[in-house]
Amino acid sequence: MFDVNVLRKLLGPAVDQVIGPAWLGYADTSDLRPAPTLGTRLLTDQDLPELQRLATDCGPTAWEHSGIDPARPPVFGCFAGERLAAAGMLERWGDRLLHVGVVTHPGYRGCGYGKAVVSAMSTYGLATGGVMQYRTLQANLPSVGIARALGFQRFALTLAVRLTPPG
Repeated sequence: MFDVNVLRKLLGPAVDQVIGPAWLGYADTSDLRPAPTLGTRLLTDQDLPELQRLATDCGPTAWEHSGIDPARPPVFGCFAGERLAAAGMLERWGDRLLHVGVVTHPGYRGCGYGKAVVSAMSTYGLATGGVMQYRTLQANLPSVGIARALGFQRFALTLAVRLTPPG
């Protein structure tokens, strides 16, 4: 079922787009291996210009995949000097599940800023009694690496199939 060609053959013209496979992992207090947070903090309204600059620099696809919405806090950020290098947010799903969304500025990828943000958010979320959920495309090896380094346990691989609109 994780073969895109098989799905397209089974569903035919109803398939508009296949997304994935996606890596899905979870962490609770017994799993998390915190990393240095490099000064990651909750962002405030005063940080909105830097958050918008990060969104522009990352591009619409990466920004959309992060799920960051400054109107739905908590939003976290990690700065490299005066520049917002990475940001993330937690989205509550139900009573305990906290979905992690994160994005790192292209010029700061591979420097630990994304991992710092996810670590800070996870520590925060677990302190509130949450269970952390991390989802990324399996092909996004740096993002999967962040989750694994912090102790997230792979639960599943998933596929999303977007169907062609009727008419």
